[in-house]
Amino acid sequence: MSSVKYIDGAGQLRERAITSGAGTANNPDVMQFESTAIGTKDDNAATSDTASASLISLAKRLLVKTNVSPTMLFVTGTASTATTTAAIAAPGAGVSIYVSFIRVELEGTTAQTITIRDGSTDRIRFYLSSQGSVKDISLAANREFKLTANTALNIVSSAASAFNYTIGYFVL
Repeated sequence: MSSVKYIDGAGQLRERAITSGAGTANNPDVMQFESTAIGTKDDNAATSDTASASLISLAKRLLVKTNVSPTMLFVTGTASTATTTAAIAAPGAGVSIYVSFIRVELEGTTAQTITIRDGSTDRIRFYLSSQGSVKDISLAANREFKLTANTALNIVSSAASAFNYTIGYFVL
């Protein structure tokens, strides 16, 4: 490797030594070479959206979170009373249930209204008029029905007549 010429503060032409070492006040022309490679700085991983981490780590976290396809889950059940049935339990703090498919079918003979609830708040209603009546809702990707964070999906009917349900959902 050839030496590097430069002009010092006094206007004198100087030349850097090509050997590694630590320059001193008496010999500032000795270059300092680091033993670590450029770009290998250790970086803490961003373990949450509010973590103390570098901008690069937070950007990596965002890329992972936005490119992950959630796993579709299904829950089925039968209810036969006019009381609330917890179809999907609350998923935890900061996490929401996203519903993409709902199917209800009246097994009993009494007409009834089935209400899908976001916790205790009514969101969707189905009227089933006779035994064997079926109602379906299918929502396209990115158009899912999102429940309030950490809230259960509940179902309640207006009559004590058996109905069954199938719900397709994921959590994020």
